[in-house]
Amino acid sequence: MDMNYIFQSIMLGFGVASDAFAVATANGISHTKLKATKALFIALMFGIFQGLMPLIGYFIGRQLFCNLQTYIPYISLVILSLMGIKMIFDALDKKNIIKVHSANNELSIGAILLQAIATSIDALSVGFAISNFSASMAVVSATIICLITLVTSFIGVFIGKKFGKELKSFAEIFGGIILIIIGIRIFIG
Repeated sequence: MDMNYIFQSIMLGFGVASDAFAVATANGISHTKLKATKALFIALMFGIFQGLMPLIGYFIGRQLFCNLQTYIPYISLVILSLMGIKMIFDALDKKNIIKVHSANNELSIGAILLQAIATSIDALSVGFAISNFSASMAVVSATIICLITLVTSFIGVFIGKKFGKELKSFAEIFGGIILIIIGIRIFIG
């Protein structure tokens, strides 16, 4: 296995996991009575969706790869840079805070699933960025992304419970910068 693919997958994992980490942190802030089992469920859902979306994007990208092979570095640069820039602007926009409150301070399973889907949509384009990987390496990459998201989201819930809203913006800015760097790295080759 090529260590470059592993390194790239780890970087992508941390880049796309930052949204999930931020939302998990916000959940911890908003729902201070979350138990470890609910935190694990949140992390598991976020991880599964973050892992599935790149695979979906990968298979779509593979179909297009033969026709667009020479343009993949440009497409990856544009997509990942735009995702990164959007994440940075969203983090700096103080009105952009995900709130999922209910009267009894409970976080429903439906709300968690919606959050998992919403935070993983951008990971679909990661599949285009890895469309030059072999199928087995794409599965490894998706697994790495899934595990990184699971761990960071689980930690995020507890950090949110402990510290507060300031970390949300930092996590998204950091994630945005990572995505831009990955886009540039793919472009340079």
